[in-house]
Amino acid sequence: MKWLRQLTIILAAGGLASDATADATNVLDQLDGLLQNVIEQGPLAELDGESLFTGRDRFLPGKVALGFGWMLWAEEAPLAEAFDARLAQYRTLLEWTQGESNRSWGVYYSLSALNRLRQAGLLEDAVPLDVLEQMRADLDWRGFVDAETYELKRYPANYYGVAFSIARLRATLGWDDPEHADALLERMVQHYAEHAGDSGFSDEANDGAGRFDRYSVLLAGEMAQRFRETGTLLDSRVRAWLEQAAEFVLQNLNAGGHGFQFGRSVGPYGDTAFLEVLSAAAHYGLLDETEEAMAYAFSQRVLRKYLDFWFDEGMGSVNLWEHGRETDGYRGKHRILGENLSLSHHLLYTGEIWRDLGYEGPGVSDEEFHRWLEALPRHSLTRFSDGEWARLNLTVRDGLDRFGLWLSNGGPYHDTNPYSPIPVAWDVVQTAPGETWPQLVPRLHMSDGEELAPLVFMQDADFAADGDKGVLRWEHPVMNRIGTSRLEADERAGVSVEYRFSPGTIERHDVFELAEPGEVDSIEVQFASFSTDPVLRDTRVEFAEGRVRGFEVFGVDSCELADVSDDPRYRTPQGPKATRIRCERAIDAPDQHTVELGWRLSYEPADR
Repeated sequence: MKWLRQLTIILAAGGLASDATADATNVLDQLDGLLQNVIEQGPLAELDGESLFTGRDRFLPGKVALGFGWMLWAEEAPLAEAFDARLAQYRTLLEWTQGESNRSWGVYYSLSALNRLRQAGLLEDAVPLDVLEQMRADLDWRGFVDAETYELKRYPANYYGVAFSIARLRATLGWDDPEHADALLERMVQHYAEHAGDSGFSDEANDGAGRFDRYSVLLAGEMAQRFRETGTLLDSRVRAWLEQAAEFVLQNLNAGGHGFQFGRSVGPYGDTAFLEVLSAAAHYGLLDETEEAMAYAFSQRVLRKYLDFWFDEGMGSVNLWEHGRETDGYRGKHRILGENLSLSHHLLYTGEIWRDLGYEGPGVSDEEFHRWLEALPRHSLTRFSDGEWARLNLTVRDGLDRFGLWLSNGGPYHDTNPYSPIPVAWDVVQTAPGETWPQLVPRLHMSDGEELAPLVFMQDADFAADGDKGVLRWEHPVMNRIGTSRLEADERAGVSVEYRFSPGTIERHDVFELAEPGEVDSIEVQFASFSTDPVLRDTRVEFAEGRVRGFEVFGVDSCELADVSDDPRYRTPQGPKATRIRCERAIDAPDQHTVELGWRLSYEPADR
């Protein structure tokens, strides 16, 4: 893999230094350092204070097999005696993890590693025969799929893709009949057709409740990659989904290497999701010459961001949890080793695809990449389904800034602010994983103690653009109850929502209709920002430092500021928020059926 040694990246703006360089071999160097650290410590190894082999990470055995496997099949792997030592270390790690829980994704990772070892002619040397036989018995899709009906057992819909991947690899290894992979593919196609129609995006909820998330776009890319890695012909339906996913991702490229910033499990996985979709689309010839060049240029910026931002040299690890950063419980720090391994794999295997397509070096210049970004449509609307409720994403571009406003259900996460229908963008607006405080969305406090918000139940969404300005409107006939594990609609209020976008400014306007005004005590809205040095004047705050320069709230009685830099509730994948403004309006007129309020946010454009 000479590309790993030769790859030099000229960095883009948006937080990345233009004169810095990086080599993707750094990822292999990080893996090597991690491997030596783990081996030296033994089965009781720790990383940044976290015990590794505890059985709490149910995917870890597979991630160990695949992630550390790169030290064997990459062309930069050490030769002769050093290579023999690396083989021995790999065998030791497999033995350490063999007795640990290895489920779903972990099963896929293990099988992918075995397939790569087979292709490299290393399977017999790297995997002891008794371990291989145990793997053949254990690594199966039937643990989370009904073998008769091919229905998932209490898993979200994207696990059809995991099951398909496992079945396809088992067939490739000669362990299973290919008909199972075919059946699982058909089951997934059926789910797509039932709940998303022709949109090409997967509903995460098995009951079609409308939970669209990162995986709704990524799944097509992952599926295509499974056909590629097993050397089988790409299904025409997956090809169509991939084409739509790639179109969405292309409209959301940016100078900073930022991927998905909506919903769960984003952070570095939001970035690498774009890589997986784009590299698959390029591999299957779905991008034109210019799109392919720009997709490659973006992939280099994702790599640079990983090396400079996500990887923490002091921790010796990717950082999703420390120094004010936060992720959801699914990716808790108990998974620290596995997250290092899977993210490294994403970077390395997608880079391998670009090498095979003939790409090396930094690609196009910053100037050319920026010109292409600025020529993209200022607004692009993607509808994920045509069901009762609006499920869509509006992308708004302002120079080198890219905002995403995602309308979704969220399922059990419906009231967490990462699922709020708000425009998110790196350095400007971010949300806090798992938290329910009302970031930029009004919250009704009811007299019976309940809290309601305009989430989930969105209808009649309509968008109109006029040059560099755009307006998105929708209706909430009912409200969403906060603090419930299941979605619950409440008819005591409805609201019309309008967003207005113009260069450097975002506005939201809400008109509430209260069925019983006496049941509403007050309405509040919050905005937590990275900006600092605030000055509050009535209901407007101005910031001396940061991308957000001003925030003003209309239709409220009063506002207050707070420093939240040390408050764990205001941590984001990017880092800690600095300042919170909270505004409130009392509803004390018993005959007041209509309430209007809104806000205006002004920001500085990203540097070119």
